[in-house]
Amino acid sequence: MSLHQTARARAGRAKLRVSVALAAPEFCVGHQRKDDSMDTVKSAKTGILKGMGMAEGAAILVGLLYVTGYYIGSIFVRNYGIPESELFRLEYIKTGLVFWLLAGGTFLIPIGAFFLTYKVRKTSGLPHFLLGMIGNSLNTIVMLWVPLILSFFATRYEWYLPLTNPVLGIRTLNVAVGWGLTISVFAVVFLPLAERIVRGLTEGKTQKWAFRVVIEPLRFLCLVVSVYLIVSATKQIPWLSSVFGRSGSFVAVSIIFIGGIAAALAWLHHIENVRGSSVVLVLISFGVCFFYYLAITSYVFGVYPAIPANRGGRMPVTEAYLQIPGHESLFANERIVGGVALRGPVYILEQNNEAIYFAYESMDKWFTEFVPVHSLCRDKVPYIRYERINDGFPRVPRRGRPTAQAAQQPAALDRQEKAPAAQ
Repeated sequence: MSLHQTARARAGRAKLRVSVALAAPEFCVGHQRKDDSMDTVKSAKTGILKGMGMAEGAAILVGLLYVTGYYIGSIFVRNYGIPESELFRLEYIKTGLVFWLLAGGTFLIPIGAFFLTYKVRKTSGLPHFLLGMIGNSLNTIVMLWVPLILSFFATRYEWYLPLTNPVLGIRTLNVAVGWGLTISVFAVVFLPLAERIVRGLTEGKTQKWAFRVVIEPLRFLCLVVSVYLIVSATKQIPWLSSVFGRSGSFVAVSIIFIGGIAAALAWLHHIENVRGSSVVLVLISFGVCFFYYLAITSYVFGVYPAIPANRGGRMPVTEAYLQIPGHESLFANERIVGGVALRGPVYILEQNNEAIYFAYESMDKWFTEFVPVHSLCRDKVPYIRYERINDGFPRVPRRGRPTAQAAQQPAALDRQEKAPAAQ
């Protein structure tokens, strides 16, 4: 190679090094921008979690319960034409708590029972892993689900309900359900203890046959007997089919809603490695909000009116008798208490500082129709007497006692007959 060619080659290499050096900062900046955009969600999430303490977490939880309770109450009262609910009312926290317990329990109890049982039995090394996991999980679901449902829906009337068809000689619902839950607790708490004792005292074929002949059959026998006692007793509750038939949409939406939240949280754990994460966050938020709305509306439609008012629902548990001077013609029934003439019964649905909103017509159709609602100014009602409902009404139709609408008809006929005479 000549000296001229060597010089030209050296000059070309020098130009290449210069061009690479000039382009390198731009490339590094572009690469850094991509890294910055991908780390945005991760850094934001880390910053939020680090800055959040116990007080902030509790405030967010209470705020979520409050907003949920207010939203549920607002939809319910507007269905009846009642003006918007008061904004500040601690009762909304109770309403929101009941919603989240039912919505969360619908999904988390069965999933959690199977997941925790799988983890425990996998590390314990007990024989019959799959069979034991299924049996123990099902017993756990029965042990947790039944008290959850009864605690929100059952009143004294249902708990002490005499059974028309006795179950294994048991004649009241509380005894039958109590025995069913006791058997479930034995299968979940004491039977696993017996498994470990048997594993420690036996080995080989003796251990295998002890589990095959004693432990597993006993586990599934407990499941069958407890389910039989509970189902045979609760199916005799008069309102069970109508109330739980209307709650099917809420159960289905809750499974999708809570499952979607779990999936969204799992996705957010890995989203920092995905480009365009902000768009994904918007889509996830939209889906969660949409199913949150569906869960609340289905809850108001099929579940909320069936939960007693003292448990976070809207089903009346008391009936009221009002002293309403000048409005006696609204009611046919009169009751004298301490020399004061009271009218009723009425069922108060909402009250504030200005008015009382109540129903008294067609209350036996509480779960199938929107009953008519009346209102009176609070200053027009000097006295109210409350009495607890002990006969299951309005979930159970009353027998031998006229409804308010039926009782009004004779009074209306009386007024129509007296009107021509007065003229």
